[in-house]
Amino acid sequence: MDCNEFRTKGKDMIDYICNYNENLHTRRVTPNIEPGYLRRLLPEDAPHNPEDWDSIMADVETKIMPGVTHWQHPRFHAYFPSGNSFPSILGDMLSSGMGCIGFSWVLSPPILNLLLMLSTLQAASPALTELETIVLDWLGKAIGLPDQFLALKEGSRGGGVIQTSASECVLVSMLAARAQALKRLKQQHPFVEEGLLLSKLMAYCSREAHSCVEKAAMICFVKLRILEPDEKSSLRGSTLMMAMEEDETMGLIPFFVSTTLGTTSCCSFDNLQEIGPVCRKFACVWLHVDGAYAGNSFICPELKYLLAGIEYADSFNTNSNKWLLTNFDCSTLWVRDRIRLTSALVVDPLYLQHGYSDATIDYRHWGVPLSRRFRSLKLWFVLRSYGISGLQSYIRHHIKLAKIFESLVLKDKRFEICNDVKLGLVCFRLKGSDKINEKLLCNINASGKLHMVPANVNDKYVIRFCVVAQNATEADIDYAWKVIKEFAEEHLDSQAVEKEQEQQDEVFELLERKKKETLAQKRSFFVRMVSDPKIYNPSIAKALPSTRRHLTETAESPDGNVTVQPPLSASWISWPLAFLFQGIAEDGSASDVPIRFRHLDTKVRLKTAGKSANGGQTPSPEGDIAKSPKRSPVFNRKQQSNHESYDKKLKENHEGNLSVVCSCCSCRQRQLHRVLCETAVSQKLTIQSRYDPTCIKMEIEEFRQHGKEMVDYICDYLKNIKSLRVRPLVEPGYLKNLLPKEAPEEPEEWDAIMHDVKTKIMMGVTHWQHPRFHAYFPAGNSFPSILGDMLSDAIGCIGFSWDSSPACTELEMIVLDWFGRAIGLPDDFILSSKGSTGGGVLQSSASDCVLLTMLVARNEAINYLKTIKRKKSELEHSVFLSQLVGYCSKESHSCVEKAAKILLIKLRILEPDDNGALRGETLKAHIEEDKARGLLPFFVSAILGSTASCSFDNLTEIGVICKEEKCCWLHVDAAYAGSAFICPELKYLLKGIEFADSFNVNPNKWLLVNFDCSCLWIRNKTKLTDALTVNPIYLQHAKEEEAIDYRHWGIPLSRRFRSLKLWFVFRKYGLSGLRSYIRNHIKLARYFEKLVKQDGRFEVVNDVRLGLVCFRLLACDKINVNLLEKINSTGKLLVTPAKVKNKFVIRFCVNSERATKADIDCAWEIIGNYAKLVATNLLSKKVCAGKLKKCKAQRAAFVRNVSREQLNKSVEDRNLTDLASPVLVSESDEEI
Repeated sequence: MDCNEFRTKGKDMIDYICNYNENLHTRRVTPNIEPGYLRRLLPEDAPHNPEDWDSIMADVETKIMPGVTHWQHPRFHAYFPSGNSFPSILGDMLSSGMGCIGFSWVLSPPILNLLLMLSTLQAASPALTELETIVLDWLGKAIGLPDQFLALKEGSRGGGVIQTSASECVLVSMLAARAQALKRLKQQHPFVEEGLLLSKLMAYCSREAHSCVEKAAMICFVKLRILEPDEKSSLRGSTLMMAMEEDETMGLIPFFVSTTLGTTSCCSFDNLQEIGPVCRKFACVWLHVDGAYAGNSFICPELKYLLAGIEYADSFNTNSNKWLLTNFDCSTLWVRDRIRLTSALVVDPLYLQHGYSDATIDYRHWGVPLSRRFRSLKLWFVLRSYGISGLQSYIRHHIKLAKIFESLVLKDKRFEICNDVKLGLVCFRLKGSDKINEKLLCNINASGKLHMVPANVNDKYVIRFCVVAQNATEADIDYAWKVIKEFAEEHLDSQAVEKEQEQQDEVFELLERKKKETLAQKRSFFVRMVSDPKIYNPSIAKALPSTRRHLTETAESPDGNVTVQPPLSASWISWPLAFLFQGIAEDGSASDVPIRFRHLDTKVRLKTAGKSANGGQTPSPEGDIAKSPKRSPVFNRKQQSNHESYDKKLKENHEGNLSVVCSCCSCRQRQLHRVLCETAVSQKLTIQSRYDPTCIKMEIEEFRQHGKEMVDYICDYLKNIKSLRVRPLVEPGYLKNLLPKEAPEEPEEWDAIMHDVKTKIMMGVTHWQHPRFHAYFPAGNSFPSILGDMLSDAIGCIGFSWDSSPACTELEMIVLDWFGRAIGLPDDFILSSKGSTGGGVLQSSASDCVLLTMLVARNEAINYLKTIKRKKSELEHSVFLSQLVGYCSKESHSCVEKAAKILLIKLRILEPDDNGALRGETLKAHIEEDKARGLLPFFVSAILGSTASCSFDNLTEIGVICKEEKCCWLHVDAAYAGSAFICPELKYLLKGIEFADSFNVNPNKWLLVNFDCSCLWIRNKTKLTDALTVNPIYLQHAKEEEAIDYRHWGIPLSRRFRSLKLWFVFRKYGLSGLRSYIRNHIKLARYFEKLVKQDGRFEVVNDVRLGLVCFRLLACDKINVNLLEKINSTGKLLVTPAKVKNKFVIRFCVNSERATKADIDCAWEIIGNYAKLVATNLLSKKVCAGKLKKCKAQRAAFVRNVSREQLNKSVEDRNLTDLASPVLVSESDEEI
């Protein structure tokens, strides 16, 4: 598809999006299809020849749309809002059109000696980094975060970053907390094995916390204790304090607390003002605040009281892609101290180092992936198009509609409200049994007239009604309530009620018996409490000396309820569920119930009623009345009566005072303060009618105009890109001097926004699609892919399970099978192949793929060790970490090191042969050496097409060795080269893939698909899902046994409709077109290789098989460094360095989709001219090409270089005793 066709089809897509939005109300909210519907409609294999665009779009409407759940539908009231707006769609369009990748501000080669203090500066994309920093400061200020969280505030050590999802925000925060805690413990106990130290760490969250907290704990390998909230579903400070003190007494170390502002089940708020001071009482506790939904509302001044206590937090996240009209993915995370965050994630290879590391932010250190999309553009567009005032009006309108719905429910005596309606979520139910409500919700959703999901609030099955649509009206609320009442009336005749009551009594008796018989299977109804016992079920290994740890079997905790005993069985339940077993034994004595909070087995003595001073671990809000988490309505009424007179007097004293109450105030004062603030909100919503849809949103016709203008802009940009500098000529901080310090209060004109794009943003962009951009690898970009992302953004659906949007899941399954077959993967990896146990999934990056496979391998290895060492089967899983060792080549991507650092695994770096290939004999020798030391080889990461030189590990040799081991997972990383295997003549490079357990490739590199689109295939999908599954009620559905749920296949819960763009590319190009594109790149690379070899001043250093040529002047490294600097400084060409065969080389990669022989000739002319100049200048100074010494050199393979931390390690680190981070194993200085 050329520019002219895209100009036409792009504008057609704008019209399609407009028509989709205009007529969305005429479609069913949810599809009426069965699992597998799409596979019956699409071919088994990818098309060989290109297809006509009109036929592709016809299939969109007739095959894809019937399987889409329409999250932007005015009748969609499930989950939370899925951010979507026209300015956001335009921002993503521009991001996709530019196709740049941002992982750091700028790049430079290493300092080889004092003569080269500053060498080549190669910009990954400064504007991407700087705009993200600025808009995160804008949003942080608008929310009301402390100055310590803002990157550009003088003296601040904090800052904000955009992550893929809230799951990743929680994970990286927990990783930072774990690194901080382990560092402190290692200083205190330098001779204690780190696995034992890790076994002591305890994290905490409420039962209402999101399931991603549990998934993060599974990955971090730490215990997680789930605490019972109060009757308003709020976690209280005294509850946390009691739990943390008990754990300290047992020799555990509290290190992380995750709180929630706006829980998923009922939008409740943990009490930060109580929790914060508790965390400060412990030496090394990280307090994270998850405000994924509610956090956006804090831009409204009248709602900032809900943020009270944020001054205690170490990190805070909210999802702009939920309630701030920004398309997924755009989760924002702020940290108080970015150094503590990055220290847990830093790997710093040569090709990512730069001269401004101290003056700029490198977001590659802030998360799991290395590469990043230009996501800040869409958030910037939204903040400027709506202004803070427009976004406030949008949020207030949603709250107003939720209050209207609440009033409708309250007027109907058959229903009850089950939550405190503060924002846009109402939890309600029919008065009656859970079964009636479950049936009511099922029938409503089956009708397609509305869509809602359930939750469990105070042990009741409730229906969640969330105001979701951007343009929701009172008429939509009235319609929804009418539908609900109609279905309710069908179930509420007297006979049905009596019958249901009888069934309820029967079910209750059965459940009571079931509770006692199946402790190990009990989960929270809404958020799964703890991980699967078949994966995690060790007892505690008490290794640290502690004066408070030694408790006898008869010793009791301060409350007199907990008795510590050795674990007697493998059965367990989570801590809060112990209250379900408060029965009295037949002899009338208290019953001992085994409980478990991650890795901890103990017993709780549940005393008989009336004999305990405290009925449960949740304290009363007043702090002076003990109560059970299940407080009776009679007790509530009595307490309300006792406080009415006090409240009246206190209200008079505080009338009009809405400032944040200090943490030293009494609980009753703070409670009343919240009531006063909520009253003020209600009054403001009543008297302030600022919401006017026409003044705060871009209308469809305006979007039609600006969307077509954006198509023209993208066409003109790509058409004229040759006239631009490849890389920008800007200094760090250039953009903050051009943009305001705060987000605009009022909406801005679209023309003014685009003017700033052209004059301020583009001047800081590195043009990855430039025909002279020969750095790194290709950044996939094509017009069909841009169109796919446009449509995905417009639909705005989120696909975490089959039920949340069937087409999203099924198309991903199909295109991954298409691609896997085209590559030539074994049938075991193809989901639809007969007898297959595997399948494919889209991930955000190759870093995610490697991390996930290493995680699965870790779980498999530890389960194996526990099986063969039965005498140690009761030990912590973390204790076995010290026995695990992984392997990769020096040429492997740095993401392998980051994965090992995250998972606390030893990593042995092996030397490749002269061609850059890891050989079987090398691996075998080191495996035998490690086994002799009592270690278990558990993971090998092989690479096909290394980043440094596009070398290929010998899979045939490596695979045989891995299969000889008892439990050794073989992962194959083919991020770049894997796409080439669709060409039959290149499949020989895949030889040995039959030995692999997993395989990944990035279509967003060499298959013309825009970032992010990394494909991972796994031979046994059950092993992957077992390591990642959490299953809260609102994500469960009736088709779970029949369909794939991709939420179990990765770190994030939510997923964009990424398969659309891959499907568009396959169909528009066909396999024949994609093969022609790849073959052209290879042809041009060999032509460049020929030019280099014809010039006697140069040498080619790598085996040119694909699109990468590594070359250098026949001179010392210093001269080649200087040459690279001169070439890139012109702005006419951009290349990057590598270290190949211990030589500094220049990498030249053919990247542009439409690269020609003329482009190669032009590049070679530039290189030749500067080679002559550099050689003349430096040789005239008699520069010696001496051998680099260890003290001045870094292992500089382009992709696989170890961190500075590892380089500082001594040779004695070969004993592999450091479990906190991967260990570099070197045999000599030359290897370093």
